[in-house]
Amino acid sequence: MTICLVLDNPNESMAQFEQVMTHLSESGPMPPEGLIFFAAGPADQGLRAISVWNSPQDMERFFTDRLGAAYAAAELGGEAVVRSTFDVHLHFAGGAVAPASA
Repeated sequence: MTICLVLDNPNESMAQFEQVMTHLSESGPMPPEGLIFFAAGPADQGLRAISVWNSPQDMERFFTDRLGAAYAAAELGGEAVVRSTFDVHLHFAGGAVAPASA
């Protein structure tokens, strides 16, 4: 089941985000396996990231195997991070329409 994650980190600066992205690009393939879409930028407070994953398992594997270490390298804690997810019924980009797989 395709899943969308909205992640808000009020404690993350753009400089820290760049550190995280550098660490991730050095620790494995980018985009990581299972990632369909990613967008991030400054929010009212901190940083907001939106990602779409092939499955919750792909998302959690990335968080466990790589993102935690990248956050640690940027001296970021996860205690203030707010995560919300929803099942994706339909997603499209660039004019191509792709229904979510079951």
